[in-house]
Amino acid sequence: MQEKLSKLKYKFKTEVKSGKSGYMLYAAVLAGILCIAVLKTGGKEQSQTQTIVRPDYTDSADNIELEVLAEGEEKPFLVELEVSPRQYDAQQIEGIFDTVYEQILQEMVSGNESLSCVRQNLKLVTESQDYPVTAEWYSEDTAVIDTDGTVYNTEFEPGQKETVRLVLILKYGEYRCEYPIEAVVWEAQYDTAEQKQTGIVNVLTQLEKNSQEEVLTLPDTIHGMKVTYQSSPVQKSGILGLCGLLLVPLLLSFRKKEQKMQAEKRRKEQLMNEWEKNRRMAESYRQSYPPGTRLELIGMDDPFAPVPAGMRGTVNYVDDQSQIHVKWDNGSGLALIPDMDSFRRLSAKEIEAENAAKGSVVSRLTASKTQPGKEREEGRRQAKPNKKKEDMQL
Repeated sequence: MQEKLSKLKYKFKTEVKSGKSGYMLYAAVLAGILCIAVLKTGGKEQSQTQTIVRPDYTDSADNIELEVLAEGEEKPFLVELEVSPRQYDAQQIEGIFDTVYEQILQEMVSGNESLSCVRQNLKLVTESQDYPVTAEWYSEDTAVIDTDGTVYNTEFEPGQKETVRLVLILKYGEYRCEYPIEAVVWEAQYDTAEQKQTGIVNVLTQLEKNSQEEVLTLPDTIHGMKVTYQSSPVQKSGILGLCGLLLVPLLLSFRKKEQKMQAEKRRKEQLMNEWEKNRRMAESYRQSYPPGTRLELIGMDDPFAPVPAGMRGTVNYVDDQSQIHVKWDNGSGLALIPDMDSFRRLSAKEIEAENAAKGSVVSRLTASKTQPGKEREEGRRQAKPNKKKEDMQL
């Protein structure tokens, strides 16, 4: 390396003496020295530090390398450390959940007039663009609104409407909060000629693909619009007759398929009653919060609730109405209503800290109850003479 530097300096002097541009050559020499220095140090900037700045809330974890020089050692130790991003506390995440909820309410309407007048698909987002919050969706009637936002209203009659209850579940780490949302679905509406044509094409294409029969019967009403059909004229009568022969069994098949689908839909609607919906919701909570699960209350939507925010408790069971019955540490047995109350599950570290604290308290109580036998015996002896004196006075 020293030889290379000497050659560069010698070349610089000879180039300047020969009348060439000294400025450009001088810059080249400095660049070469800088490159050699960077290669020698491995391209890493080294500086002493006593602090490490965590990444922002929305950033990923940072992997850093530290050279730690211990007292009495000549060479430093190389330490690789993963620094996780900053975390929101319970009060911050509660406000963030409310902000994300308001943003999702505005986005989910999409091209609809409002949630009270839904005629096309909703936009159900699964994560926030501004915060590290994820979203899950639950629909009480997936036959009308699916969990991905698809709206099934092609079979609605004019003026028909269905109210569907959606549940938005926001999650951040161990925190979660649920928000009930109601949407009113009306029959599909097509105003322009292009929209009408698109709707007719979609319905006929879907029905043709679902049919396996030889004859397909075309519907006389699509999206509340009465429709008639005319075959396009063809020049060759042979082709027209062949198309007619193929169309007749296709129409019959379509009609049978449509009747079968309507009957199946009515049967599913009868089976999916209110009890079944509640049972599914309750079963989901039983799997999420089995007996013995430790919870911490973030907030309860009840001004007279005997359970303050921050109180911890143990899950007893989940009833058929999806209420989580908890034995709170303050003695209360008030149940949680997931749609109204905010709470979180304790982490394994928090439970371990609780158990350690309980063990310490039990040890102190046991030691305080253990007294010498002589002290107890003296106490009994002092009590007996008093009783005899009382008998003598009587």
